[in-house]
Amino acid sequence: QKVISDLRFIWISHIHADHHLGLIKIITIHSIICPENPLTVVGPNQLYQWLSEYQLASSEPFEFKFLTHLEANKNSEFQQYIFNTCGLKYLKSVSVDHCPDAFGLVIEQKNDWKLVYSGDTRPCEALINAGKGSDILIHEATFEDSLSQSAIAKKHSTYSEAISVGKGMNAKHTILTHFSQRYPKLPELQLTDGQNVISAFDYMTFELSQISEMTDIYELVKVILNKLDDEEVESII
Repeated sequence: QKVISDLRFIWISHIHADHHLGLIKIITIHSIICPENPLTVVGPNQLYQWLSEYQLASSEPFEFKFLTHLEANKNSEFQQYIFNTCGLKYLKSVSVDHCPDAFGLVIEQKNDWKLVYSGDTRPCEALINAGKGSDILIHEATFEDSLSQSAIAKKHSTYSEAISVGKGMNAKHTILTHFSQRYPKLPELQLTDGQNVISAFDYMTFELSQISEMTDIYELVKVILNKLDDEEVESII
């Protein structure tokens, strides 16, 4: 309950279910324990329609505020709110190349670190430009390089494409995520010297000050998972 009560806003990249399942439960719990302070949700307009229909049908408390991505970009009251409550001096949603109304995210904290999240997308020039000089890029890498045609057809990115995006925006660190379920183990990455790239794994958390240490931790986790057979890995994941 404390984790949910401490939430200030939720940002949803696009309407596909794997990116917002669980949101209704979070809003319901937040509405019960913080009835005086509805949770703000930023997302695509289709999400608002879905949440509104659920609100009408729900017998439980279900209160929320909603802004579309573009509304949040321009809403000075919201921008002031996230500065006061989260210390974010900048938040911008950037249109990306996936389904209609899909966005990536760029945030800057008042202590001057910058983070970019791609959402689901093909390599996107607008996101590269908006994310220039980021400290951390979190980028989807759904497909291995040999399946580049599948990545194009389904509007996702390969490992190498995601790494190239990080290089293009001069990101200090790149974290790959959103791997296809066909890959039960952590991927082998083909990196050149100076590329700080790691793959995310379930329950991975770290402080920003620990990002440089995550490369070593990632290598240890990869060794452990690669020693297990596929069934054992899947049972862990």
